[in-house]
Amino acid sequence: MNFLAHLLLSGENRAVQAGNLFGDEIKGRDYSHLPPEVAIGVSLHRFIDNHADTSVVNLEIKKSLHQYFHKYAGVALDIYYDHFLSIHWKKFSEENLVAYSEGVYDSLEEYTKSFSERSNQLYQSMSKHQWLSEYGTMKGMELTFKSMTRILPRDSGMESAILALEKHYSLIEKGFNEYFPILLKDSQEKLVDLSIEIN
Repeated sequence: MNFLAHLLLSGENRAVQAGNLFGDEIKGRDYSHLPPEVAIGVSLHRFIDNHADTSVVNLEIKKSLHQYFHKYAGVALDIYYDHFLSIHWKKFSEENLVAYSEGVYDSLEEYTKSFSERSNQLYQSMSKHQWLSEYGTMKGMELTFKSMTRILPRDSGMESAILALEKHYSLIEKGFNEYFPILLKDSQEKLVDLSIEIN
């Protein structure tokens, strides 16, 4: 669910970005029907998800969030991290976030056909409502979590997401600042390895 992070961690290749962004739409391990660079993005998506799920830093934060979200604490944390990535964007990219987001919206639509109608709907909503550049505002977060309440089961706790963010803001921001540089480094190394494998 952390769309901004998945995009940034993909590097500049649009096909890899598409695979990483829509990676949840691909089931199983057979990517032979996908263009090679899109398949790299899907593999990178799964690497990132596993990396985040097993991080000691993230596991500690999820203990604090469990009371609100239970098994969906990881989903909420992913979205919170996009909030802090947006706020701290200049630490990780020289490109203006709004310009970066517009570039994504302009370039990725052609790849949605490689996935599903749901991916296309996701893309249309993302671009229409400017999700990527709005993660850094509380209004943007409210809209994001409102969308999540329509997607996830009623017991996901997403209606408490803003309250939980406000209460644990310093804890989550500290976790992001500690964890994300590690994820960035490891993802860059994984992307190199995956690129070598197809060449």
